[in-house]
Amino acid sequence: MKQLKIINKILKGVIFLAIFFLLVGITYSYFLADIKDAETGTTLTGESGKMDIYYDGGETITASDFGPSINPFATKTFTLKGTSNIEDSILGYKILLVVDENTFSENALSYTMISTKTDSNGEVAPSIETNQYLNTSDVELGTGYFTGQVADAIHTYELNLYFLDTGEDQREDMEKSIKVHINIENYIDPCPSGDCLNNHIISLADNPSETGVYNENGYRYQGLDPNNYVSFNNETWRIIGVFDDYTHGIAGENLVKIIRADSIGDYAWDSNEINDWNTSSLKAYLNSDYYNSLNPVSKSLIEEVTWKLGGYADYKTTTSSLAYNAERGTTVYGGTDTTWTGYIGLMYPSDYGYAVLNNTSCSRDTTTLYDYDNYGCYNQNWLYLGSDEWTITPLSSSSSNVWDVSYSGYVGDSYASDGFGGRPSLYLKSNTTIISGDGSLDNPYVLAG
Repeated sequence: MKQLKIINKILKGVIFLAIFFLLVGITYSYFLADIKDAETGTTLTGESGKMDIYYDGGETITASDFGPSINPFATKTFTLKGTSNIEDSILGYKILLVVDENTFSENALSYTMISTKTDSNGEVAPSIETNQYLNTSDVELGTGYFTGQVADAIHTYELNLYFLDTGEDQREDMEKSIKVHINIENYIDPCPSGDCLNNHIISLADNPSETGVYNENGYRYQGLDPNNYVSFNNETWRIIGVFDDYTHGIAGENLVKIIRADSIGDYAWDSNEINDWNTSSLKAYLNSDYYNSLNPVSKSLIEEVTWKLGGYADYKTTTSSLAYNAERGTTVYGGTDTTWTGYIGLMYPSDYGYAVLNNTSCSRDTTTLYDYDNYGCYNQNWLYLGSDEWTITPLSSSSSNVWDVSYSGYVGDSYASDGFGGRPSLYLKSNTTIISGDGSLDNPYVLAG
């Protein structure tokens, strides 16, 4: 460990970073016609709103003499000031972190963002409090807006960039460089009236005892039979919940995750008995033949996301929250991939764990997933079907085993070549709206893009 500290100190003298933050001014033209189907005598008012973006300490950051650390190597605060003279205006914006150059190794750098609404106008982009990886792709940091007649309303953001100390040899990142800049774009909310499915579900968490939606590492439906039914592909599916980019990788988006109400049949997770979802035979089937069998409307609603493939090994101590963190981690067997980008996957063990309504017989803080064969657990879990079915998560201590939900209710592991139930799961695009329905079995949500 002492040698690693010496190596990391050496890094401080050889890494140079230049980050260019651009000063951007956006002028808006406000169209009342942006409100769908609205009729008014004035459909275009011209230039009625303006936003300016200011950066504390100038437009550039130059950082040198830094190495791996738990503290940020660069911090930039930027402020958006909104002004509009139109009563019904919505000045929306999207914040992008544009990567001009990054020669650091994959996942070496990360970022967080703290959002502050200085006054009561509009909404800021949500804070990103958990470190997110910064690689070579541009990153959408989030969206916000000012609304109504407003003069110099302020939204402030603090962006922090990290080169975290992993406690391992990081010499491969000596003499590497990074150049990024912030870009602010006009943004129109796809759900201005709040009729999007994700917004609706989030609002239900205000009254969880009646709606069954609880905010626990996502806005999740819990209990024996909540009203989370949705019509998808002319079949009955159910809503697991709403999740942010920590789960699916699309920055600034809250996406609804759904799962088929019943299995499509028994399949091997992988016919070659390898627990890498990237090469899984079930993954191949779900994202080819099965995906192509969906009707065009349903396919148009599916978002392509980054699925997290971290695993774990200890079934005796793993609770729902520990499984949730492990799934989004990097512990796998033999260096297999820890992410996969695609359309259709399976549920996580934590999805199953969090679907239980917390009760005295099944406390999520203390009850391990292996002990979910307790009647107080599976009898309060809408995801439980009473049959063996796969999850997407590998056992990290083996190349051949995958976590599954047992017919008796507990989460165990089995050989990937075994034939268990497959329940397709997927994420819906953020602009998916509710056409009709109340989410009950007899009146499921009907959706449109």
